[in-house]
Amino acid sequence: MSGRRTVVIAAVALLVAGCVSVGSLPLPSLRWIRSRPDASRVIIFVHGFGGDARESWQNPQTGADWPSLILEDGDFQAFDVASVSYPRGRFEDMVRQIDNQLKARGVFTKYREIYFVTHSQGGLIIKRVLVGLNVGGQFDLLRRVRLVALLGTPS
Repeated sequence: MSGRRTVVIAAVALLVAGCVSVGSLPLPSLRWIRSRPDASRVIIFVHGFGGDARESWQNPQTGADWPSLILEDGDFQAFDVASVSYPRGRFEDMVRQIDNQLKARGVFTKYREIYFVTHSQGGLIIKRVLVGLNVGGQFDLLRRVRLVALLGTPS
């Protein structure tokens, strides 16, 4: 009991001293690159461990990036495009927070077709989100996912 009390007191002391701020901890975010009220299809990019929502999909020599190329391609004009950004942290926390973001932003209810393009850990996170939909019996939401592209994702 004494050890637990010491940890709690130390955590409270850090919060009070301003060394740690719960409110400033970064959370995953869904950034819309193109969002229109009438769109029924979406492509969502999810970067990997240590990656970035923008630079992970960008060619460093030319500056071209996949989301922008999709925006310019006439075959994808009916698609909304988004990118998920998340900080480093506990894997299960990232899964829960990204799942919450996708649901709160209406991704699984607004779109009849959802396409995920993922890299590395981003693929693991999305796979876990989809397993959660399956285990939770949310098959109507899961059926909307038409593709998960796993690029460099461990199996």
